[in-house]
Amino acid sequence: MAKHIFKVDNANGKRGEKIFSSFLKKQGYKFEDVSENKEYQDDDIDFIVETKLGRKVSFEVKNDSLIHKTGNIFFESISNVDNNTVGCFEKTKSTYMVICSEPGKKIYLMKSQFLKDYVNENKNSLRYISRVPGSNSAGYLIPVKNIADRVKIVDF
Repeated sequence: MAKHIFKVDNANGKRGEKIFSSFLKKQGYKFEDVSENKEYQDDDIDFIVETKLGRKVSFEVKNDSLIHKTGNIFFESISNVDNNTVGCFEKTKSTYMVICSEPGKKIYLMKSQFLKDYVNENKNSLRYISRVPGSNSAGYLIPVKNIADRVKIVDF
């Protein structure tokens, strides 16, 4: 079952990466997809993007199929409950977190450190999901409306 869940989650994530890379191309950004590079995988970084000013920044990309319905960002704190492995939102060393809403046709961009800090400061008031149905992950639900001033939302 765990292998099946990983394959489904991975395929979902790859769709999010494709959405984000298409968005970057349309916007004229130079970027490198490092999602298959072990060194970057260890740091949960999917893309290195060159800004219009020539600075390089890193992005971790997730694809969330429910954010458009629930209005919540799922902050994965544990990627595998059975093995107690650290979730990508906690682990990532990326500068920015990108969450693609495939059904909602939107991309949510925010600083990764902001999300980590927000969860740490608000754990007691956030809903915690101890095991996502059909998955092995666990984490917090962050209402987008609560952090709207720190999230850039773009259509794709």
